[in-house]
Amino acid sequence: MPDTDTDGDQTPDCNDGCPNDPDKIDPGICGCGVPDTDTDGDQTPDCNDGCPNDPDKIGPGQCGCGVPDTDSDSDGIADCSDQCPYEPALAAPSEPGLEVACSDGVDNDCDGMTDQADPDCAGSVCKCGDLDGDESVDLGDFATLATCYGLNGPGADCSADEFACSDLDGTGVVELGDFATFAVLFGQPASGFPPNCG
Repeated sequence: MPDTDTDGDQTPDCNDGCPNDPDKIDPGICGCGVPDTDTDGDQTPDCNDGCPNDPDKIGPGQCGCGVPDTDSDSDGIADCSDQCPYEPALAAPSEPGLEVACSDGVDNDCDGMTDQADPDCAGSVCKCGDLDGDESVDLGDFATLATCYGLNGPGADCSADEFACSDLDGTGVVELGDFATFAVLFGQPASGFPPNCG
C-alpha cells in the first residue's frame, strides 16, 4: 500500500481518518472538514452548539443566545417574555400600572409588589368610589362620602376606613374634588384604589 498523503498533513492516508482534511487525522465530534472548535469554552464544539458564543447555553431557548432563560416565578415563561416575571398567577398585568385588588395575594400590576406592599394600595381597604365594598359605585357609597365630607380625618360618623376610601384624590381632606371624582365613577364597576382614582 502506498504511503500517499492526500491532504499533506504528514499522516499517510492509510493512518488518516480524514485523508482530505489537512487539519484532522480523526473525525472527532464534528467530522472531517469541520473543526472541533469550542469558541465559548463550554465543552460543546461549535458544530453542535446553538449558541457558540454563549458559554452558558448550547441552544437559544426562549430568550435567545446571550440572554438567560431565567423564570423567576416558575410559571414556565422565561422572564424575557413574561410581563409578570415575579407573579406566577399572571402572564400579563390585570390592569397595567394598577393594583386592582389589595387583598388577593396576587401582584395584579406586575410591579413586584403585592397587595398592601404596593403603594397603589396605600393601605386602602376599598376600590375607588366603592365605599361599601359591593363592587359597584352607587348611592350607598354616596351616602358614606357625604357623611365624611369636610373632614380631614376620621370622625364620629366616618370611620378610618370610610375616610380613607372617601378621600379619592389623596389630599387628606374629603372635599368637592372627591365628589367630582365620585361623579365620574358613579354607576361603574369598582376598580383601582385611593388615592389613585382621578
